[in-house]
Amino acid sequence: MTKKAFTLIELLVVISIISILMAILMPSLQKVRYQAKSLVCNSNLRQWGIMLTAYTNDYDGRFFEGWYEGCSNNGVWVFVMEKYYAADPEVRCCPLAKNPDAENPYKAWGYLDNRFYGSYGMNSWLYDPPRTVKETEGHHTILNWRRLAIKKGYQVPMLMDSQWIDGWPEHYDIPPTSAGQDWLEDDGHNKNHMRRFCINRHVGNVNSIFVDLHLEKLGLKQMWRTKWHQRFSFSEPLPAWPEWMEKFKDPK
Repeated sequence: MTKKAFTLIELLVVISIISILMAILMPSLQKVRYQAKSLVCNSNLRQWGIMLTAYTNDYDGRFFEGWYEGCSNNGVWVFVMEKYYAADPEVRCCPLAKNPDAENPYKAWGYLDNRFYGSYGMNSWLYDPPRTVKETEGHHTILNWRRLAIKKGYQVPMLMDSQWIDGWPEHYDIPPTSAGQDWLEDDGHNKNHMRRFCINRHVGNVNSIFVDLHLEKLGLKQMWRTKWHQRFSFSEPLPAWPEWMEKFKDPK
């Protein structure tokens, strides 16, 4: 009995059909993969909310000192909080953030070969530095919240997607000129700290955990209408949005 085999034409037809199906399915698969990574990011931030609350419960309701000129790095949250997350260090990174050693604006910060890396940044206005420290990177510490118990804490961000470990945003900060602008470019180290958080990691949003522990996809433009510090003004004019941000949802 003669065995029947595929002809070359039949084989090519099958390959073509498979290629068409893959082309149809790939966007859906990529969307599912993105959604899964975004859910993990939210889960990480929810854990951070619990851990930061646990820390303040252990220290009379206060946050840690944070970074300031002349301090040791022991006050930086990645080190201060290590005993709370030691069993799961990957909780420091959103899965959508790239390898910190890569050249990419959405990358994680730090270095994978040591303890200092992550992809979330702390709202530095929550820090509780010594009262003798009057300002940090030109920002007056009199505006710091210092404690977890904040009236209208649902308006105050605690931790979110970031290009750096922390930042002191102000209402007069201007947006990045491009989606890929590094936070250090144009002297971003000492001013314009909003740039550290204004990154397009989640399609016009950053994932955030607020002081009242609610999770929020915070719109990039909405950052200029978010209560970062005690005197953060909502009445000031909004900045001129660069072209890459124009399509995003306008703030409330």
